[in-house]
Amino acid sequence: MKHKFLFATFLLFACALAMTASAAANLDTVKVDGIWYILNRTDLTATVTYGPATGQAGMWGGIGSNTYSGHLNIPETVSYSDGDNYNTYAVTAVGNSAFAWNSGLTKVTIPASVKTLGVLLFQRTSGSIYLHIADSREPLLLNTEEMETGTYTALEYGANLVQTLYMGRNLQINADAPAVQPLLGWTAVTRLVIGSQVTALPDGFMAQCTAMSSVQINTATPLAASADMFSGIINKQFVTLRVPAGQAETYGEMTVWKDFYIQEMDMEQLNLVKFADGYWDLCDNGIFFKRIDPDDVSKGMRVVRAQVWYLNPDGSKNDPSHTSQWPYQQSVIDIPAEVTFEDVRYAVTSISDYCFRDAKNLEQLTIPNSVTEVGASIMDGTPRLKKVVIPEFVTKIGWLAFCRSGIEEVWIPASSNNWNESGAFQESRNLRTIHFANGITKIGDSMFRGCDALQTLTIPDGVSDIGNGAFAECSGLSEIHLPAALEFIGPRMFAGCPLRKLNIPAGVEEIAPQAFYKTALVQLTVDAANQTFEALGNAVVTKKDHILVAACNGTTIHESVDSIASFAFSDLEGIRSLTLPDNLKKIDAQAFYGLPNLSLITSYIRNPAGVLSAGAFMNDKFGEPQPTALETATLYIPEGTMDAYLADAEWTKFGDRIVEMTAANKPAGVEDLAPVTEDGAADFGKLDGKNLGNAVVDNMYVTCDPANGDRYDNAEQALILNTVVDELMLQNILGEEGNMDILRNNFSGIVLEIPAGKGSVKIEAKVTGDRKVAVLISGMGSAMTFDPAAKTELTIPYEVLKKAFVYIYGIYAPASASAPYRAPSKVLRAPKAAEDANLVNNISIYGAKWIIEEVTTGVEEIENHDVARPDAAASRTQKILRNGEVLILRDGKLYNMFGTEVQ
Repeated sequence: MKHKFLFATFLLFACALAMTASAAANLDTVKVDGIWYILNRTDLTATVTYGPATGQAGMWGGIGSNTYSGHLNIPETVSYSDGDNYNTYAVTAVGNSAFAWNSGLTKVTIPASVKTLGVLLFQRTSGSIYLHIADSREPLLLNTEEMETGTYTALEYGANLVQTLYMGRNLQINADAPAVQPLLGWTAVTRLVIGSQVTALPDGFMAQCTAMSSVQINTATPLAASADMFSGIINKQFVTLRVPAGQAETYGEMTVWKDFYIQEMDMEQLNLVKFADGYWDLCDNGIFFKRIDPDDVSKGMRVVRAQVWYLNPDGSKNDPSHTSQWPYQQSVIDIPAEVTFEDVRYAVTSISDYCFRDAKNLEQLTIPNSVTEVGASIMDGTPRLKKVVIPEFVTKIGWLAFCRSGIEEVWIPASSNNWNESGAFQESRNLRTIHFANGITKIGDSMFRGCDALQTLTIPDGVSDIGNGAFAECSGLSEIHLPAALEFIGPRMFAGCPLRKLNIPAGVEEIAPQAFYKTALVQLTVDAANQTFEALGNAVVTKKDHILVAACNGTTIHESVDSIASFAFSDLEGIRSLTLPDNLKKIDAQAFYGLPNLSLITSYIRNPAGVLSAGAFMNDKFGEPQPTALETATLYIPEGTMDAYLADAEWTKFGDRIVEMTAANKPAGVEDLAPVTEDGAADFGKLDGKNLGNAVVDNMYVTCDPANGDRYDNAEQALILNTVVDELMLQNILGEEGNMDILRNNFSGIVLEIPAGKGSVKIEAKVTGDRKVAVLISGMGSAMTFDPAAKTELTIPYEVLKKAFVYIYGIYAPASASAPYRAPSKVLRAPKAAEDANLVNNISIYGAKWIIEEVTTGVEEIENHDVARPDAAASRTQKILRNGEVLILRDGKLYNMFGTEVQ
């Protein structure tokens, strides 16, 4: 059994090696291009050795301070001149403990010329390393040393820091050495790539690699191995095995491989490529550069993409033409500000189109301040890249430059005002944080389109120009602060965003059609200082011409509105009903474009001729016409106007769904309720067969969304509410005069009206899934919530000073207070669930009844009532009930119960 290596023993051994090396007449220790070698002048070979921290020669000149860092790319040959002789040496070996006592290495490349590895290469090294053993037909000999504490190999002990291993050749142990495991202790390896030249794997090769997540085999012939090779991996089904095309079935029948998750690879995944010549001038530290103008040094160098040939496993070209699809393989790319080519210094000034596209391993990219131009799609498909700082002097950026990357955080320079191409960060779905530099005045077209992780965003107040679709399809963006300097809101700027509320800044002078296309907006406000627009009925209306230009799901059309602009109500899925005021003179084409749930229109227009333009209710999907309100909605019109509506070319298209309103047939509404004045209950059975979009039963108003699964279930004898209510929407309902249209559009539940006084409402209900029952009594603060899992009677006491409404509805029950906002289906409709799914994620209300304990009525004399005048002497006052509200009459003036004078 082997024991842990003792430091003192190892030090003695190391010193002995150093003395042996120095004693050899033909051996010299030199440093070339940052790597230390022991040169053998007799056979012109070189051995890589320890990198001391001081100028002392020899393997252990700087013990404990190995200076190797970053990517240590060992060359196949090294040239050295001692003043008298200039020779080229073949690098054939890596000496004992060459990379020991190190904390700065990220990648080590062992070239095909190396034939042997010394022992304990990574002793006491820390960090995370990618070890790349280049392809070769010759095996790589792992030296062993037998010491008093055991027998050791090159890659043993301390190698648990290697996370990725590319093994391009067979490994071989000294024939006379005892049986050892070559990768003992390699517990950190997550990815193994076996090159095309490997023909066999040693027994117990990676028995302790318990963290393995991916194995890739590039060999043309299926690779056999012993059954215990990966014995340390408990759940092989969670490890991906990538094999060449056509070999998945064969590997699936082999004992050692059959339990892995097997996938076949295309040629790109096989890592079999050859760099094409002539497409760059310089490769420095794995980065390719090309002169922008060979005759003008001042224009500098451009970082370019590596052009490659694809090769077959036998080395022949797979495709007769080169391709630019092969990505950079590094995890860290630090672009220098300058490079030297043919003894001339060049500034690095630009990055070419598609340069780092599909660089799947890239986690960190540093762009120097010398760069002024960035090409198109340079980072497309880089899922591991987390953050990017764009230098302040970048004045030109290509189309979709950083699209579809893994960026979570980005710094935007003020020079972005000059960027003209669109979609710079489009579909970077992990982008959560954006830092805008001072001086930014412009955000380009589609710049952050499809950035799903954005949830809230404050744009600097100096920004006056936001491009078309800049934040479209940001499905997590529920809150945004628009800048004070903004002058124009372009089309589809927030399309597909679950924004619930938006304030139009003072500087906005123009709002484009479809500006709020497919949003979840339920509240629109306008800064009081805005000279062009005002907010009326939760919509944006021009001050001068009274044109309604933008609506939301919580809009009512104010009676002062003269006309409705094209696309003002575009694609608002929450709109189920509209009320058109008598003052309305014009409804433009496509004003109500794409309202799939509009089923009720109540018009008070008495002179309809010419008001409704052709195509006002236009609706299409992917260019195909869809049914519109003209074919599906019911139109209620003022009594006595039927002939006028039928005579108009557009209104008459409603056909037999035009209904003249009378007291008996007008659409039901909460205004039809009267305060309950005695104990009572609602018979839910009366809901069966009724249009639950609007129904009054037993002084209970019901408004639901049947298209979303809300219904009366006769078997359950219950009202089933699948739809949830947005609390902000309900605030709008309570805060607006004439709120009936908002209620019809966006509320699913029950409304009761109660008189001034006290009592209680009792509800029988149960909830399933992620829902809760909410009960809000106007005038009594916030809603109360309940989540009874079984049929339960809930008692809600009340005491109100004036008549009030009781709202009973459903809300979501998020997992935590920090859970992301989810728009209710009324506002942002989800795909319609199957009927059985509705039954397991809803609210069931079986009954409602009310008990009146004390009702305030008539006139009551009060002595010493000092609400209105607390400093007055005792005098006679009266408490009066007027229109359901308790008032105080004193000295000929009326005051409410809070001491405020009322008319």
